[in-house]
Parts: sequence; structure tokens; C-alpha cells
Amino acid sequence: MFEGTSISELITTPLISATVISAVIGLVFKGFLTKIEAEVKSRRTWKEESVAELLAPINMQFDRTKRAFKRWSSQPKLQQLVDVLQIPPPIESPTIL
Repeated sequence: MFEGTSISELITTPLISATVISAVIGLVFKGFLTKIEAEVKSRRTWKEESVAELLAPINMQFDRTKRAFKRWSSQPKLQQLVDVLQIPPPIESPTIL
């Protein structure tokens, strides 16, 4: 096939040239990819901050509701009804002799 060349030369020559070519291409695109990466990261940070500002009040309200539910669920049901309706305690009627 190729006279005077060994199999190791047939394998190493394309391997070395492919390595050199990929290194050159990597160096050329490194600056470009770094720029794109920084832009994507800044967009993501802006989106995360926007969502956090939007959802923070909702999260706080859910937390307040959760704490109120825990507080109410620890009381007996009749006491809850009395508290909600603000029913005064019963007045004891005088006993008739």
C-alpha cells in the first residue's frame, strides 16, 4: 500500500495533525466562547433577580399563611369558632330559689 512507511507512522501522523488543528481551532474560538458565556451568565443573573423580586412577596405571604395555619390548627375547634366569631363568654344566670 504505502511503501517505506510503517503502521505507527500511518497512525501517529494523522493523530498529531488532528491534535494540532483542534488546538488551533480551540484557541481561535476561546475568546468568542468566553464572550458568549459571560453574556449568557449576565442574562441568567438578571432573570434570577427579576424572578426573586417578583416572587419574594408571594413567598412571604405563603409563609405567613403557613404560620397562621399552624397556630390555628393547634387550638381546639370550638375555640377557633369562638375566636373567629368573637363570641363573648356566656353570662351565668342567677339561680332562682
